[in-house]
Amino acid sequence: MKYCLIVLLLSICIPTIVKAQGGIGNMPRSDIVMLRQSVRDSLADEVYAKILDLKHYGETGQTDSASQIIAYNGQPNKAEKWARPVNIQDSAEKARVITILNKVNKLFNDYPDVHREYYAVFKTKDAPSGQMYLYQIHHVNGNKQRMVSWVFYPIGDKLLFGDFN
Repeated sequence: MKYCLIVLLLSICIPTIVKAQGGIGNMPRSDIVMLRQSVRDSLADEVYAKILDLKHYGETGQTDSASQIIAYNGQPNKAEKWARPVNIQDSAEKARVITILNKVNKLFNDYPDVHREYYAVFKTKDAPSGQMYLYQIHHVNGNKQRMVSWVFYPIGDKLLFGDFN
């Protein structure tokens, strides 16, 4: 009798739990751009190369070179957000480049071991291209760990760095 009661109780609770979590495979994501594996892998390699370029520019202090792959963040002109590279001639935009390079340099100094974890292309309304490339990289230094999300935006034939956290 106890066994039947437990089975009955579980058969009532389990479907409720599954539905509460969105079902198992019933709700497709509409914010992800589906790509062939070969395309996705080559884009992931390109994004990772840009991350390593930022690391190199941070180590060597090459703000001019870095400004060509860092996207303008829309401060104060929201109309051009993620639509063009930063203008190194503008002092506020140059300060952003220096800040980003310092943060990248500190990140790679604090966590020198990197493990590439996850790459995806998302649909977004924030960029003129309508796409955002997200690369999550696991940074490690002994027992210290940090998962960092790197965001890039395709603008024409360029791939511009947005931000990381």
